[in-house]
Amino acid sequence: MAGATLRRSRMESEMDAELRFHMEAYAEDLVRGGVHREEAMRRARLEFGGIERVKEEGREARGANLIDNLVQDLRYGLRMLRKNPGFTAVTVLTLALALGERGNLRACGLRVLAWPTFPRTGAPGSYLDD
Repeated sequence: MAGATLRRSRMESEMDAELRFHMEAYAEDLVRGGVHREEAMRRARLEFGGIERVKEEGREARGANLIDNLVQDLRYGLRMLRKNPGFTAVTVLTLALALGERGNLRACGLRVLAWPTFPRTGAPGSYLDD
């Protein structure tokens, strides 16, 4: 877990440095074109639309937000289940009954499928001889 956090922190700092480099390079191009430094930086920020937004798009493209979103959704779901104990009880009971019945049907179905479909007459050891 600590390794993943360190990798994420390193990737975040690398992405931040790269975005700042591109923004400053764009601003330098504007300055060379005759725009004042402050105005060039303002235009660069407007052009990029904000570093955090671009970083968020990069995270989504990389798939880095999948686990964070999953954890956030699970926490939200558990919070909603804690808020509605009646609904939670009905849901848990329904799932338990459905899963138990599914297991029971599967076990019975396997027994039925293992049962011979035609009687084996005359075969020693057949179930008819018992």
